[in-house]
Amino acid sequence: MVKKIAFFLVLTVAFCLSAYQISSTSSTDDEKSKRAVTFTRDVAPILQKQCADCHRPGGMAPMSLLTYNEARPWAKSIREQVAERRMPPWHADPRYGEFANERRLSQQEIDTILAWIDGGAVKGDDKDMPPPRSFVEGWRIGKPDLVLAMPEEYTLAAEGPDEYQYFTIPTNFKEDRWIQAAEARPGNNKVVHHIIAFIQPPRKKDSSLYTEMRRGNTGREKQSIFYKRWDPDPG
Repeated sequence: MVKKIAFFLVLTVAFCLSAYQISSTSSTDDEKSKRAVTFTRDVAPILQKQCADCHRPGGMAPMSLLTYNEARPWAKSIREQVAERRMPPWHADPRYGEFANERRLSQQEIDTILAWIDGGAVKGDDKDMPPPRSFVEGWRIGKPDLVLAMPEEYTLAAEGPDEYQYFTIPTNFKEDRWIQAAEARPGNNKVVHHIIAFIQPPRKKDSSLYTEMRRGNTGREKQSIFYKRWDPDPG
């Protein structure tokens, strides 16, 4: 009688373990199916948060990435740029400082985008799409305390190689100023590829270098201090 009971218990335990394994495997497969990375649920929120300031209609980037139909053709390029951390552009050293407007992708965000592309870049359910963002036109940093503008416009040829021009824009400051934020705004986003601002040390106005810079020539001042960069799409 004892042997029969023991045998029955062993069978019962074995059966329970088998049932658990089957149930566990089925549950895992269902979970993977439910969590397949999609654009609408997983990727669109990241693009809206980290990329849409530039990659939107009327933005400074060459293409919009707000919708699936806009982003899908660029999937291969997005993968390369994101995997190599070239996009979104953020050149600050991660070892120093914390910034409220930091555009650096987290490793989890990078993994999500790569998983979406490697999984076939599927769209997903339209119901999962986040609400569209609203954008403030004009100054992105808020109303500035000071605007420094070029004295006159510079006209580029409609075709030809890239031109690099340097312009001196006086501040007319009488004393040192602290700068909390700065923004560069090109007159035409479609033709301006980079704006790099330097702080020039004081110089005599009759110097040959000063005259060249005033004329917009392409000579660079080696003693200038790099200050501000505007770059719509370095990729």
